[in-house]
Amino acid sequence: MRHTVRLVAVLGVCLGGPVGPSHGFAQDSGPAPIPEFTLDQTLPTVQIPRRSPRVNETVIDATPLPRDKAPQVDYREQQANFKIGDQVTGQNSGATGTILADDDQGLEGTLTLGQVQGVFEEGESIAGQQSGSATADSALREGVWVLDFAFKPLRTRTIDIPNLGRRTVLYLYYRVVNRSGKPRMFVPQFFLETDDGQRSPDVVLPQAVEVVRVREHTSPTAAGAASVVGAPLLGAVRVTGMIPPSEEDEVDEAVLGVAFWVLDEEIARSDSLKVFVRGLSDGLQITQGEDGAQDVRYKTLRIDFDTPGDEFDRREREIRLKTPAYEWVYD
Repeated sequence: MRHTVRLVAVLGVCLGGPVGPSHGFAQDSGPAPIPEFTLDQTLPTVQIPRRSPRVNETVIDATPLPRDKAPQVDYREQQANFKIGDQVTGQNSGATGTILADDDQGLEGTLTLGQVQGVFEEGESIAGQQSGSATADSALREGVWVLDFAFKPLRTRTIDIPNLGRRTVLYLYYRVVNRSGKPRMFVPQFFLETDDGQRSPDVVLPQAVEVVRVREHTSPTAAGAASVVGAPLLGAVRVTGMIPPSEEDEVDEAVLGVAFWVLDEEIARSDSLKVFVRGLSDGLQITQGEDGAQDVRYKTLRIDFDTPGDEFDRREREIRLKTPAYEWVYD
């Protein structure tokens, strides 16, 4: 069955997530409404060598947080002790995972795994590269999945926007890879937060996507770097769909996307900016308040920028990543 939704789903309503308030002209007017689209489309990917140099790009650590529910495999008939940090492999399935924790009860126990590729099978032998061997006493119990994410710092472009005229926009160019072993639904949400806590969702600017694609996808890359010349670049709405798993050893099947915000007075005055990216994981936390209402928070990537300089002449060289540049939060 095909699922057809309108743009409101992309902005978070279908996920129950908060949609930031409108500020200035960025969210008050703009292009005509986007037509209906389907959620079950498979997003186009481009092959990028995994070990190729990255130019001006920050790669996010997708290792599960301690509070995340991680994948686990029970084991029995242990013949040698497992070691934290070692890679364990299923001898029949070929599945692999990095050992994050080992609840060792002698001959039996439970391995908590990260960076899992494939599906471990009950009854198969499992062995570490440098330590440990046993028999899997259960199939893999899936935990929180996390998509790999990389981005370039916020950049600017001046473009003509219908109903607004010629405006400067901020954009975040990013790359997403699904190493979870299964197709995953990707419904990203991007929010820009100023230093006074005002949030704005990214805006739909189809005409700006081509401007950025020309800038990012037609320039020669550094020697030895991965080339994305001619690769598709997806903006809001078009970037919603299924991401196929990337399963080759040396090549990533990457989705390339971009998020936009119109540079208004409030953003220009801010001395720091935060970008929140939701939709990279299915992790969530549900708590109950004193009034009995449920508070749902989603695993979210927060990227932090300093923005010194003149509010009347905001230039991309003045937008700098903080140190550390990002943090996983539940928001």
